[in-house]
Amino acid sequence: MTVAAFSRCALALVIALAGAAPLAAMDAARVLVVYRTDITWDGDGDGVQDSLEVAQYYMSKRGVPAANLLGVSCASSNNDVYYPSAAYTGYVNEVVKPIKAKLAVLGARNIDVLLMSYGLPFALTDNGYSLDNALMGLNYFSETSNNISWMTNPYLEPNPTFGTDLGHFSHAQYTFSGTDMYLVSRLDGPRGVRGALDLIDQALYADRFVGGAAGMVNGPVYVDSRGDRGAYTDASLTADPDVQNGGYYTYAPTDVNIAYAEHYVPGTGLALKWEQSGSTIGDTGLTYADGSAASSAPRALMYGGWYNYGNYKNVFDWLPGSVACDLNSSSLYYWQVRNPVGGAWAARALGAGATMSCGVSAEPYTTGHTRPNILLYYMLKGYCFAEASTLSNPAIGWMSYAIGDPLCAPMAAKPLVIDNAAPRCASCVIGKSMAEGTFVDFLVDASARPEVAKVVVEYGATASYGQTISSGFGYFRRHHLVLASLPTSLVHVRVTVTDPAGNVSISDDATFDPAGSFPVTMTILPPLSTAGIDAEASGAVGSQKSCGLGGGLAALTLLAFVRRRQRAR
Repeated sequence: MTVAAFSRCALALVIALAGAAPLAAMDAARVLVVYRTDITWDGDGDGVQDSLEVAQYYMSKRGVPAANLLGVSCASSNNDVYYPSAAYTGYVNEVVKPIKAKLAVLGARNIDVLLMSYGLPFALTDNGYSLDNALMGLNYFSETSNNISWMTNPYLEPNPTFGTDLGHFSHAQYTFSGTDMYLVSRLDGPRGVRGALDLIDQALYADRFVGGAAGMVNGPVYVDSRGDRGAYTDASLTADPDVQNGGYYTYAPTDVNIAYAEHYVPGTGLALKWEQSGSTIGDTGLTYADGSAASSAPRALMYGGWYNYGNYKNVFDWLPGSVACDLNSSSLYYWQVRNPVGGAWAARALGAGATMSCGVSAEPYTTGHTRPNILLYYMLKGYCFAEASTLSNPAIGWMSYAIGDPLCAPMAAKPLVIDNAAPRCASCVIGKSMAEGTFVDFLVDASARPEVAKVVVEYGATASYGQTISSGFGYFRRHHLVLASLPTSLVHVRVTVTDPAGNVSISDDATFDPAGSFPVTMTILPPLSTAGIDAEASGAVGSQKSCGLGGGLAALTLLAFVRRRQRAR
């Protein structure tokens, strides 16, 4: 049999085994993007105001209609972070009423998601309530007096797999106290405008290349419970009444529910790394349930655990498409979301490369925090982040909010695509500033396909270099690296770029004069007209739980082998 004929047979087998229809996808036309008009921030120096830049970039990449863009002024907010109680009227006039007016034009039920672009305030009232959480119920809460307070989210799934799970969001099925409700996400975080833009590029890469099938980019699901009720097994957790009921009312019920995230991983094609001591992942001497050391978390695709209050441990090497949720009282504390070294765990995770993260603006109590196990359950089933983060959020008018691309769904059914193209450089600029000295701004090329990468820069007085700086954990498109202790003579530079699939590009030696004028644009790893062809098949793959793949992974592995054979011919 020829390779071509064998490939056709393998492809037919994939399609037959993948059989079930793909999950319904959230439509980009149902997203309203809100940006801030009253700031002049231009953190990347490109001449475009940051909040507008992020909004426009998202809309262009996701295909959001131009009409679905709304600019709002937040002049009454305090330090660009929150609306104090005394400014409630300002919040209503500046944020709520413009959104309502825009929804009326577009059709209130034609929009499912409100996406808050970089730079908008995070919280409101002196209680620190999540602004995003209040906007979920913007049609219910009063415009004349502040009546925002905890109310039950009708789209919360407290106990998936016990009974009938909630499905995809629809306005016809889910309303809030008789009013239309919305899913709310935002693009923001501690890496500034570059980081907000990178959240989009990470999500695009994940939606194309990440999945549970053989050959796709993936990594473990990390679960971190405490063992409040002793040593757990899957059977003991399944039989626990608090797991069956989804109770989060005190510490022990919270712990068993978080631990039960382990139950959702088998059958997805992903590995499980479950830590269940009283300490947390990253501490020395810990082991996962499989016996491996829990002092690090390589290639992290999902994490659900607790209780890292003010204590982000930089041991997670996040993949694009990664989702992270640590239940603690300051997980996305609103004063610290844009602080790269602050105590907000979820913000620190985003800064280290996580693509999506959920947390709380202030003290939520165990009952009021986004529930890590439910978030992971729905992400593993292939739901998009907007739906998964809302299905795991217990309240409206309270503390939770979600940062990341609302449409990102790495485990959704999709064509099998294997990333085999080495990353390239869109631009490499050597700059100099009084605050930092000499730095490199490196932009990964994504002109032909989504791409993010890690970057290592070697530099020195000769082509032997001698000094190295790395971008560290996480895969980004925009890299800003400071070069310390430069030689006084000509500086030699070599750049190594590695993408999440392990494809590597290494540049030739290049030079610049540290005493010359800046900026200096260097030609390093320019895009190629044939930068590699991704192996792609038309058979749908995705979450086995939702797509019924069953034994399909063997066929997918076979097809990946065929594609490699084709490339090698």
